[in-house]
Amino acid sequence: MLDKKKLNIKARVKTVCTLFLGLVLGVAFASAVITPSHKPSSKTSTSKTPSSTTLSSKSVKNFLMAYYTRKDLGENRSRYQDYMTKNAYQNTVKTEDQPTNAVYKGFVVDQEFESADIFIDADKKQAIVTVNYVNQSLTKKDDRSTGVRQHKTATLLLTYVNENGKLKVNDIRPKKLTDNTDTQNQQNVQQERNNAPVKDDNNDIAD
Repeated sequence: MLDKKKLNIKARVKTVCTLFLGLVLGVAFASAVITPSHKPSSKTSTSKTPSSTTLSSKSVKNFLMAYYTRKDLGENRSRYQDYMTKNAYQNTVKTEDQPTNAVYKGFVVDQEFESADIFIDADKKQAIVTVNYVNQSLTKKDDRSTGVRQHKTATLLLTYVNENGKLKVNDIRPKKLTDNTDTQNQQNVQQERNNAPVKDDNNDIAD
């Protein structure tokens, strides 16, 4: 009878231990399943990157490098095309193909962009640029042994438009720079002279 009671107690202990172990394992497994994975924050980053719709000196310079660097007339069209609207590109090609410009093909070669002074009007989406570049002028067509290196300067007014979320050159015009400050100073000097009191010579006569 005593042995039977011991067996019952052992069986109960074994059952309790089994249940306890099962409970522990179940809780551990459930925790592993329901624990949420760490997801990247959905908050928008506060760091600002340059917008493709904001005119910058860098974007203007990139265009000028593509526009002014060429082995020969028209050779760089595929490079500057991406910076221009379709209309501006077609007008540029048309201008280059005009007889007055095409006559220099093979005679003005190896043109390279050197530097540029860039002044931006962000509100009007315009840039005034003074470009320095070099090329070779040949006396015999395509004969680079006859070349003379030339340093050139050009000033342009570039007008941009927003095309599909990207600013592109829509118009290129020659631009003459005038020093308004000097002109205004000259006008101010002339005005001061006109307003100066007249000197009375009689005051200089000794008594």
